[in-house]
Amino acid sequence: MSKSSSHVALNLLLQQVLDGDLLPEDPSNLRIGMLRARAHPDLARLARNPAVESLSLQSTFKPDVNALQALGLTVSESLSGVFDVMLFVPTRQRRESLACYVEAMQMLRPGGRLIVSCANDMGAPSYEKALRKLAGLRGARSKAHSRLFWTEAGGEFDPALAAEWVKAAEPTTVPGTDFVTVPGIYGWQKVDQGSQLLAKFLPENLSGSGMDLGCNYGYLAHALLSRADGVKCLHLVEAEARALACARTNLAAFSDVDLRYHWLDVAETHIEHLDFVLLNPPFHAGKETDYQLGKSFVETACRSLRRGGRLFMVANQFLSYEDVLARELSRHERLTVESGFKVLTGVK
Repeated sequence: MSKSSSHVALNLLLQQVLDGDLLPEDPSNLRIGMLRARAHPDLARLARNPAVESLSLQSTFKPDVNALQALGLTVSESLSGVFDVMLFVPTRQRRESLACYVEAMQMLRPGGRLIVSCANDMGAPSYEKALRKLAGLRGARSKAHSRLFWTEAGGEFDPALAAEWVKAAEPTTVPGTDFVTVPGIYGWQKVDQGSQLLAKFLPENLSGSGMDLGCNYGYLAHALLSRADGVKCLHLVEAEARALACARTNLAAFSDVDLRYHWLDVAETHIEHLDFVLLNPPFHAGKETDYQLGKSFVETACRSLRRGGRLFMVANQFLSYEDVLARELSRHERLTVESGFKVLTGVK
């Protein structure tokens, strides 16, 4: 989901909830929940609304959690309880979003309202149709290249369809592998091509303490630990809690290694004096290329190394990280260029 699309949809949702007619008439003591919440100043405004008794926000993505907390809001990895209103902006993964529909509906009191906002270019008509199939619709409107639509609990509801959607979003395995994954995390249906390439260049003699920065479901860490017996401690750093949970499962067999799991945004990652770091840096924020995001990963990786520590990374060939490596490391080199990717290594 691009920043512009998600922002427009979220902005419309909160604007209509705060200033429109979507809350119950003569509201008071409202319990409002939001799944996959993202930061927006109007969420703080909603929390201060005299009619709102509580605003419960859910997110498993650490940068979003941090941004929401910076607004003075409380966020948790999961929601519990009964709500009068649930808010939702569909994510970029359909299976995840449809399961969120079911979760939201099951947490509403009878007569409680689920309000969804989706940008047209992110499939708003399809998501509106899906909610209609699950629980009917009580209303819909178009504005700002988005669709806002809502339904209420206690009326029609298709339990068989709900069960189908929940099952489709459960943890599964990457096709052709034993790696556990879950819809909604990055690359959940595949082994990343860049990571596969980097894995070929991980030396068997790596030893000591290291880090897989942005470990996702643990593919690179698994490749390393399967060949490098000298690794004693490995830090697994990941911003998405659901991906980190998959990594725990996928690396459970390596019980002789001190595996340390960290749910962190790259900006708050301060692990130092490492012998090596593995890195396949992200460079997208939604659909948009974010070069600075990738550079921040490379900078953090380099600064985490002890003097003499080694960096092994892969990147798309068109992305230039060599300037960061030249600034942060004593030396670096390109090991290969294949299929649009490059493998880089360096020494602190």
